[in-house]
Amino acid sequence: MIRFDSSGVTTVEAACFGRDGEARMEGRLSARETEVLTLVARGLSYKEIATHLGISALTARNHLTNIYSKLEIHDRAGAAICAVRLGLIEV
Repeated sequence: MIRFDSSGVTTVEAACFGRDGEARMEGRLSARETEVLTLVARGLSYKEIATHLGISALTARNHLTNIYSKLEIHDRAGAAICAVRLGLIEV
């Protein structure tokens, strides 16, 4: 679910971008986390991400947990929205 604050900014947008629209992601995600975020946004499962990156499914899940924490999001939909807004994938 996407929630809006009183100014009409979604909570996902606030996590990816400041309330003024400025990107807040610089230096927040490691290169590996950025790779995982991109693959999650493309719809890959933990197992598929693990195979693609040569890591275990548990490690893929741990990366995604860290991403959720850093971006202050709670699900794959929020991760996908951030990835699109940050230009990591095209829709």
